[in-house]
Amino acid sequence: MTKVPVFGAIVHGCRAALSHGLVYAAYVGAWTALTVLAGVPVSLLVGDSAELYVALSYLPAVAMLVGYTVIFIAVNRAILRHEPPTWSNALRLGRRELRVFGLILLFLAIGYVELTVLWILLQLMSEFYGTGAEVLFGEGVINGMIGTAVWGFLISVTLTPFFGLALPLAAVDAKPGMFRQALALGRGNRWRLAAIGFVPALPFQIGVYAPSFIWADSTDVLDRTALLGLSAMIYLCGAVVRAAAFAWAFRAIAEGRQESSYGVFD
Repeated sequence: MTKVPVFGAIVHGCRAALSHGLVYAAYVGAWTALTVLAGVPVSLLVGDSAELYVALSYLPAVAMLVGYTVIFIAVNRAILRHEPPTWSNALRLGRRELRVFGLILLFLAIGYVELTVLWILLQLMSEFYGTGAEVLFGEGVINGMIGTAVWGFLISVTLTPFFGLALPLAAVDAKPGMFRQALALGRGNRWRLAAIGFVPALPFQIGVYAPSFIWADSTDVLDRTALLGLSAMIYLCGAVVRAAAFAWAFRAIAEGRQESSYGVFD
């Protein structure tokens, strides 16, 4: 059984991604632009209907997550299927994308439930120790960075080691039973998969908040647009790195079982 090296997976995955760097840059650029466009209605509604403003404020996040999905699929298919990414697929939205998007949403939702449970526990602790939940859930850029990092850590520790490989399986159109296959494939590499899911994503999860140090308090439309654009670009670059590391780990595990990565899902 192959023991996947954590930093080896990140390095080799990034090298593989660099061979298609220009195309992935186009993907990132396209979805950054769409995220910024999705934020336009929010900017126009400042001071208007509060309910509509709150509803539309989720549009940029949805656009970024869809972009993350498209990039994740392209990177995985390039590394696992040797299918070069094409410019025309940068905005592709089909059944495959919806399937992977649904899985990502499921993982995020479960992670959010875990984060909520942690918040409740910290609230109970704060009754005795006078501090706790505000560190993760208070207002401010630093609190946002910490909360996002903890959210990612919870997903990486509780879900990724067991079911994380379902994402690359879905990206390459695996047959039904992806969770069962992911559970079997991850055996012997649980903590390594957790690390591969968390370590390459962490700098980008933190980096998303970096522009907020400059424009967090600005009400100028151009400043807010620049903030959203830079944050989206950092987030989507993280999608390339994380997907590449995870795809390489998947291929190493599959080939370590004396079958090609095709053999796992064909």
